[in-house]
Amino acid sequence: LKSGITMIRDCGGKDYIDLDVRDALNAGRFPGPVMRASGRMICMTGGHGNKNGIVADGCDAPTIAERRDADRQEALARAREHPLVSAVLTSFPGAEITAITTPEELAARVADEALPEVEDEWDPFEDS
Repeated sequence: LKSGITMIRDCGGKDYIDLDVRDALNAGRFPGPVMRASGRMICMTGGHGNKNGIVADGCDAPTIAERRDADRQEALARAREHPLVSAVLTSFPGAEITAITTPEELAARVADEALPEVEDEWDPFEDS
């Protein structure tokens, strides 16, 4: 900023780190110029950016949305294989899986919603 740079752009960052930097700048975590970021680049196998980009070879290649949602789709497939979920989906043809919560997400949610531990709480089983 002191040298006059007020805007930068990144066309094809690695592992979406450019989006994290942009968000940190926008949130005011550190001073810096306005940043325009594109995320990972789209490339062909063996082409420029092949190691860090999203490879899209021809019309049979997965779309960006399919690649982005691959983890969610994999989790949905694993959930459908679970015997209880499979039984519910078979018994109720209109039923859908609308959300999947990982054990880590559930633990974090429970920790956030848990009541704080109270010190000096009266305990009826404690000797006075």
